[in-house]
Amino acid sequence: MPLRVVSFKADDKFIEKLLHASKSLGVNRSDLIRQAVMKVISSIDDGNAIVCIELSSEELLYLRLLSKDPVVALKKLLRQNMVHSSWFILAKGVVER
Repeated sequence: MPLRVVSFKADDKFIEKLLHASKSLGVNRSDLIRQAVMKVISSIDDGNAIVCIELSSEELLYLRLLSKDPVVALKKLLRQNMVHSSWFILAKGVVER
């Protein structure tokens, strides 16, 4: 299927961030935008929520130590915190009965 051109307006700061992100990820701008938009579309189609959070540089560093993949790092962090939380222990006890 041939690709068609879609355009949108963006300020210089957005374009600068887009260039930085595409270089960091090793993809071109079009691929990065296409992947980001497809994530949004897929999450809507699947009925899942998209969660966006801002992290401090220390938090980002800690997540990168857990995994290079931010999704994997967040899942590891959530699992670590869940295991120690009293509501998780309570819920686990109910499920195991």
